[in-house]
Amino acid sequence: MDFPDFMPGKSSCKLTEWPTTVAWWEDITTHKRRCSLLQRLDNNTFKDPVRMVQLFYYETRGKCCRKVFNYEGYPTKVMLFPYEGWAQPALVSYWLLKTYWWSRTRCKIVEVSGVKKRTTKGKMADKGSGAMTITGKFKDTVCPDFRMTLTTNISNADFQLGYCVTGTLERGDKKRSDLQLTHFAMVKRKGY
Repeated sequence: MDFPDFMPGKSSCKLTEWPTTVAWWEDITTHKRRCSLLQRLDNNTFKDPVRMVQLFYYETRGKCCRKVFNYEGYPTKVMLFPYEGWAQPALVSYWLLKTYWWSRTRCKIVEVSGVKKRTTKGKMADKGSGAMTITGKFKDTVCPDFRMTLTTNISNADFQLGYCVTGTLERGDKKRSDLQLTHFAMVKRKGY
């Protein structure tokens, strides 16, 4: 098994000589990270460099959605695919989620549907075990209230298609208790 040039082999996981650079502490910690990565990963992982890049997403399956969003960077683009029963199709439909610097639970939502844009504020709530809900209300619409449920517990098929977060979007009126499924929500990984 040939290791790439930037990775030490398993036999070189011992620090044989003292670092001579000015940033010696960084050299030691970098060496330790490389060795621990080698010990954790299977040898077949190094044959495909794309698998190494996507390792972060594979390890965060089932973890908090905020961790993935922070890694992706804000604003996060959430692709919306209409449910079969939803009567308002659009060619391009997605949301942009952006958190405020002063709050972990509040976010700004920009809905892009075709050429129309609408903006509102939402509330993010972590439900544990990789699930998150985002609730809010759009003004001047027939179905003003919404609830988006996102999860990092995705299937292998979705992971192979390039998604890191999946979920559903429900719209309706909370006063009448008629929230219904309207869209499937997906967040693509970087590089897809």
